[in-house]
Amino acid sequence: TVPITPGLIEMLRASHGQEVVAGIKDSSGDWNNLKALIERFPGFDVFSGSEHFLAQNLAAGGPGCISATTNVTAPVARAAMAAGAGPQADKLQEGLSELRLTIQAFPLVAALKHIKAELSGEPAWARLLPPLLPLDAAQAAALMTKLRAARDFARLQETMRLAA
Repeated sequence: TVPITPGLIEMLRASHGQEVVAGIKDSSGDWNNLKALIERFPGFDVFSGSEHFLAQNLAAGGPGCISATTNVTAPVARAAMAAGAGPQADKLQEGLSELRLTIQAFPLVAALKHIKAELSGEPAWARLLPPLLPLDAAQAAALMTKLRAARDFARLQETMRLAA
C-alpha cells in the first residue's frame, strides 16, 4: 500500500482543482489518519474504507464509507447512517463492526462471494476466477457459524431474500 499524504492531496488539489480532486477513500485502517484528513481538508470528502469506522467518520464530518463488504453489510450500514447519533446508532455501529470484523477474518473476496451464495440460495455466487480460491469447507462453515451468531445477521438474511 502506498499512502496518499496530506502533502500529495494539497499538491493534486492545487494543480488539478478542488472540483476535480474532491475526495478520497482512506483504506489505511488507521482512524487517526482518517480523522486527520477530515480535519485538515474541510469540504474534501474523506470516505472510510471500512464500515468499522462509519459512525466515527460521520461524526467527524466525513460522508460515509466505500467498502467491498457493504455488498453484504449494506442493510446494517444504511440503518447506521440513518440513525445519526445516540444509543440506537451506537448499537447499530457495534453490530456493523462485528459483521465487518467477522468477514475480514477470512479471505475477503471468497468470504463475500460465499455469503452472497449462502444468503441468496444461488451457488453461482461462490465461483471465483483464478488466482482466487473459494473458501474451503472448514472456512465456509466457520464463517457462516460466526455470522449466524452476529446480532444483525437476520437483517442481512432478510435483505438477501428480498433481493433474490
